[in-house]
Amino acid sequence: MISATHPISGREVIALHERLSLRFQHLNDLDFAYLFNVPPVRINEIKRALPGGRENPEASNQIVGGSPKKKLRTMSPTHAILVRLLSKYPELTPLPPQPTSREVLEAIGSFMPNPDSARTGENRIGFAPLFGRSYVSSYKLLAEEAHTASTPSANVMRLYVLVLSKFAEILVDAVTDYLKDNAPGSLLEELQRTLEPDWTVLRREPEIYRYVPNRIDRARVKSTVDERRKAWFDLYLSVLKDEAVSRNRDSDEAIRKGTWRNPDPVNDKEMRKYEPRQRPILGRYSPELDDLKERHRFSLTSSEFYWLIGMQVKAYYRIRERGNQRLDAPTSILLRYLYRQPKDIKHFIAKEMSVEEILETIKREDPAFQPMHLGPLLGGSNVVAYHLLEKGNRPFARRLAMIWEREKYRTPDLYWRLRRCTEEEVFARGLDIDEFWRRRKWNV
Repeated sequence: MISATHPISGREVIALHERLSLRFQHLNDLDFAYLFNVPPVRINEIKRALPGGRENPEASNQIVGGSPKKKLRTMSPTHAILVRLLSKYPELTPLPPQPTSREVLEAIGSFMPNPDSARTGENRIGFAPLFGRSYVSSYKLLAEEAHTASTPSANVMRLYVLVLSKFAEILVDAVTDYLKDNAPGSLLEELQRTLEPDWTVLRREPEIYRYVPNRIDRARVKSTVDERRKAWFDLYLSVLKDEAVSRNRDSDEAIRKGTWRNPDPVNDKEMRKYEPRQRPILGRYSPELDDLKERHRFSLTSSEFYWLIGMQVKAYYRIRERGNQRLDAPTSILLRYLYRQPKDIKHFIAKEMSVEEILETIKREDPAFQPMHLGPLLGGSNVVAYHLLEKGNRPFARRLAMIWEREKYRTPDLYWRLRRCTEEEVFARGLDIDEFWRRRKWNV
């Protein structure tokens, strides 16, 4: 349990990692770096961070690996608040859950090439190729016994999440549109309060359809959902076909058998032979990769970039060194898709609530709250409040702003939960709570 009398340190971060691993299978340091919005190479510093506050005897006797007085990081207030919040309410964690391969197969079976065979199981070998892997991997991913099924790699998991998130979005949009046009507003509000903020809403698909009470209307909504899903999946297949051409492979064979691998280098002369939409995505300059890395359209932090492509920093620079070679197929498919459909990055990097919306939400719950208090509430300083209002969300508050957006319908008391976590950390650091709100400073 998190103590209200001891400030957060790396020990609580490690405990949080263990707890969240119960909700998110195979949670790794790349996920945690994303969660704390720090470069992946810095996550171990967070796990060894010293507590902050007025009295910190550990800080005066720092020993790391037998080297005394080696400078250790002190836990920032923002990270401390996040640890407290997620330790108490792990369901607020802004990470997409990881689906099983069988959940994905169940969702896409009727849209796969040769769907009749997919339903009977004869075409299950065509599952893995849809995610950049060889058909042989289908047997491992879809093993009859769940405990014997192989775990998808991070980049394959990103494609799983993309597909299921789009299917969920199509479902929710269709039912929501129906309710807006035909039902009382209270029913739509009820749906919004109960909807999961991610693809897991698909696990309740029959229940969601029951919000459409008329059987004829329900059949029409279901038909609309199926049509839109088929249209989107055809778009996804078009990305796969272009990926196959970029690898000098027959597109139908690549999608059927997963013949994606092509280790041959690509020089400038060969690159010019491809149509723009079918050019290989290489380790060196490729607009699909650099558009993410250089923040041209997506404004990703480094932790978000590495997490999205499922690579540690060293792995990323290895592909840069092999600049004339194609990226791994699942990563290349994801980059190619997002380059064409940039809005769908929201299914990975959740949208943030704007500062203005956060203030409006808080003021409804606490009319005495002042804009100058926002920075300290989120773990920043008095000056940070000014920057938040003038320049919008800053990186330090990014995850908390994401949580606010995700939970705006589901968790109306989020402000009070967050405030309790902030005041607990203030008290644990040896500060007077009333004085903290007056001075609006975390330093002693």
